[in-house]
Amino acid sequence: MKLFGNKNSLKPLWRFSQKGNLWRFHFGENEFIAGETRDMNTKKVYLFSLNYKTGKVYLKDFIFDEGNFLITLENVTDKFILVSEFERPEMPVHKGITALDIKTGEVIWQINSNEYLFHTGGRLFAYQQRFESTVLYEYELETGKLVREIPSEMNKEIYTLRDESSDDLFEESYNYPRAFSDDGFSESARNILQSELKNVKTFSEPEAIENKNYFIFNFYEDKGINLKDLNERNLKNIFRIYDIKNEELLYEDELNETCRFNVPDNFFIKDNYLFYLKEKQELISIQINENL
Repeated sequence: MKLFGNKNSLKPLWRFSQKGNLWRFHFGENEFIAGETRDMNTKKVYLFSLNYKTGKVYLKDFIFDEGNFLITLENVTDKFILVSEFERPEMPVHKGITALDIKTGEVIWQINSNEYLFHTGGRLFAYQQRFESTVLYEYELETGKLVREIPSEMNKEIYTLRDESSDDLFEESYNYPRAFSDDGFSESARNILQSELKNVKTFSEPEAIENKNYFIFNFYEDKGINLKDLNERNLKNIFRIYDIKNEELLYEDELNETCRFNVPDNFFIKDNYLFYLKEKQELISIQINENL
């Protein structure tokens, strides 16, 4: 098995980090990605936005509402970062919706009541939880203007639209890792992983993505007992990318130098771009070539 002998060895297209730990992010249209990080010491939230195909940064360490720790990202469009606010720190209930310009952070519109549900086709849907019922509302996504309160007999139709919009997005654009014990991995992939792990003590089973060119996986090397807590392990989260046809290593990194438990979905593919998280603080992208 060859190691980094391939002229097509991969390297990051871009790397991004800012203050705090990466908490969540979403993709929007027009090649946008936006997200939030949280500084657990200062209790502040920072927003960011960038072009995921070029790495061009628009917002970094951006503070909205003085970094209010109750602010959270809801979603991203081709123009807006949509945020809301937790009603109370101990409750998952959100309130209000604010649309921020995705490049400047300027407030474009606000909805002071109702919770974000989803958006699609220029429409935004929100809801209000009442004592005995849930009331749905439709807004113009561009302006935040209320279009209508949706009759209760149409609620099922709106929820179906939400599910269909979400399903289409994930089926068409994303490829997430699967447990290696799942069916469908090739003999080449099994050979690679067997060779990689033959002298390694692992914790939990690897997760992987395989396509016609690449075998992408991570595994947790068990480094032994955590001396600070004898009930926990010291684990190293290792990430590698292989040329599947030639069984040749193209790229490797450590997602976590030391961690105490395994965390799923540290990496995924969208379009022809691989994204992965490093140490909860850095988002890294690698362009995946269609033809090696």
